[in-house]
Amino acid sequence: MSILKRITNTAKETKSATVTSRLTPTEYRKFEDICKTTGYSVAEAIRLLVLNEINPEYKAPRPAVPAPKPVTSTVERKVDETVNTERIQKESHVHTPVYDYIPTTSHAKFTTEKWKVDGFLPCPICNEWASASNFSRHAKTTHGTTTREIFAKWEDKANRMVEARRG
Repeated sequence: MSILKRITNTAKETKSATVTSRLTPTEYRKFEDICKTTGYSVAEAIRLLVLNEINPEYKAPRPAVPAPKPVTSTVERKVDETVNTERIQKESHVHTPVYDYIPTTSHAKFTTEKWKVDGFLPCPICNEWASASNFSRHAKTTHGTTTREIFAKWEDKANRMVEARRG
């Protein structure tokens, strides 16, 4: 069984308690940047931090991130009138997360307003219309993905469904 399934199956309680905290804009921006690079939402990251504090042995699931590849370069230096060539291993500290969705170039908030028709959103995967207020749940439980990923991958089909419904 995968780590994600173990985590979701172990939650016997509903997540109804809320946590509110005030941060400076700089703190929030830095934390949000960390969340974006690791592939978590701010809420998911906070929950994982709390779970880790409650149970230090808890291993948070990590999004797929490729291992850093060492960069090899050749350096020449003079030693006692002769030239020696040495290979130096440098570790690359740039981690590029792998996402299933196509990231937007701007940091604008993703909305589904342009696809909403009478309070419903088209699901281009199953060719059905789901309530806009519950579409995120539909995407997660039925297709195992996010609303953003659905509309990024199947935008053309969603647009055609909206045109057909608006007539």
